[in-house]
Amino acid sequence: MSAWSGGKRLSDVADAYPDHIEQPAITVAVATINQTLGTKFAVADVVDTLQNVEFTVRVSEDTTTITATPPYWRSDIHIAEDIIEEVGRLNGFDAIEPTLPVRDFTAVSPDDFDQLRVTIRRTLSRAGANEVLTYSFVHGDLLQKAGQQPDNSYRITNSISPDLQYYRQTLTPSLLNLVHQNIKNGFDTFALYELNKTHAKNDGLNDDGVPQETDSLALTVVDKNNAGSAYYAAKSLLEYTAKTLHITLKYQVIDQHDTAIKDTPFEYRRSAIVKDAASGTVIGIVGEYKHSVTTSFKLPKFAAGFEIDPRALLQVAAENTTDYTPISRYPSTERDICFQVNTGVTYEQIIDAAQIALDETNLEYTLNPLDIYQQMDDATKNITIRIRLTSHEKTLASDDATAVMSAVIDAVSSATHAMVV
Repeated sequence: MSAWSGGKRLSDVADAYPDHIEQPAITVAVATINQTLGTKFAVADVVDTLQNVEFTVRVSEDTTTITATPPYWRSDIHIAEDIIEEVGRLNGFDAIEPTLPVRDFTAVSPDDFDQLRVTIRRTLSRAGANEVLTYSFVHGDLLQKAGQQPDNSYRITNSISPDLQYYRQTLTPSLLNLVHQNIKNGFDTFALYELNKTHAKNDGLNDDGVPQETDSLALTVVDKNNAGSAYYAAKSLLEYTAKTLHITLKYQVIDQHDTAIKDTPFEYRRSAIVKDAASGTVIGIVGEYKHSVTTSFKLPKFAAGFEIDPRALLQVAAENTTDYTPISRYPSTERDICFQVNTGVTYEQIIDAAQIALDETNLEYTLNPLDIYQQMDDATKNITIRIRLTSHEKTLASDDATAVMSAVIDAVSSATHAMVV
C-alpha cells in the first residue's frame, strides 16, 4: 500500500481472532449409532471415520462409548444425533442394511370414554334417532337465533367461509338448524343427535393456553303432526339411554334466574335440570325450546331435546354399581292413579312421595307419568301416573296390588294434600 498508493501505517497489526474456540465434547454409545443407522460399525470404524475429518475422539475404558470433539470450524455439531449423522454421511448410505421396520400389531384397547360413546350411539340409534355430524364452526346469526351471545364464542379471523366464523358453544343450535330442512324434504317425525366437542369462552383455557374443549351430547326430537308435549318425548329417549347405562335420573325444576339456563335455547318453564339420583351430580338439561328459538328456526310446536355432559355420565356410571336381577317368572300388574292437586304442586313431588311408599315394598316397580290435565283458570289440576308392579316370589293378587296402591295414595295425599279422582 505504501509503494503503490503512498499510504502510511499508523498502527500495529491487530488480530481479533480468539486464540481458542471451545467446542462441545459429545458422548455417544456405539450401539446407539448402529441402532439409529441400522449398521454394524465397530468402535474402530467409528473412531477412524471421525478422526479422518479432524474430530478428536476418546474411547471409554469398556470400549462401548466414544466422546468426540469436533474441529473449531464445525459449528454445526452440537448433540449426539449430529455425530450419528456424520458417521452415516461419511460412510455412505450403502453401508446401511435395508430392513423392514419392526412394528407392534397389538390392537389398542379403547378407553372407558370411547366405550361409553359407542354405547350411547347404539342406544339412541336403536331408539330410532339419527346421528349427524355438523361443523364445529357456525355463523354468528345461528348463535343469536339460539339465544347465545357471539361474544362468548371464539371468532376465526381468517375463516374459509363467512358462514363458519365462530366456534360453537353448544351442539343444539347445529341440530335445530337441520330441522326445517328435513321437514321440507318430507320427514315429519324424527330425532337427531350428535356427539362432539364444543368451545366456549366461559370454559376458559387449558394448561397449554388454548381453548378448552368440552365433550357434549345433544338430541332434538320433532313431530310436525303432534300437538302434545314434546318434553316427554325427549325425556323418554334420555331415560332409555340412562337405563342402558344403569343410571337413575332425577329432574329438578329450573328457576328463572338459574345460571344453568342462561345462553341456552331451552324454556325454563318447560325444562328441567337432569341429575343422577344417587349422587346428585348434574348431568345436563332437558326440555322444550323458547318461543323465540322455535320461531327463528321454524320449528314445529312439538319440538324438544336435551344437552348432556357425557363425561359426567361416565363418572356417574363408574360410581354406580348394579347387581344382576333375573327376570321374574311371574306376570306384572299395572294400576293407574289420578291425583287432583293444587296448581302449585309439581309432578316431582307426587313421584317422590310415591317412590317412598313403593321402596318400602319388596316388589320391583316402574313409575311413569300418564296424563296431566288442567282446565283454563282452574285452581287445581289432575296428574295421572301408571305404576307397574312385579313380584319375584308369586303372582300378585288383586288384594296385593290394592294394598300397595293404598300405601301410595296415603303417601302422596300426606305430602301434597292430593285427592284421588
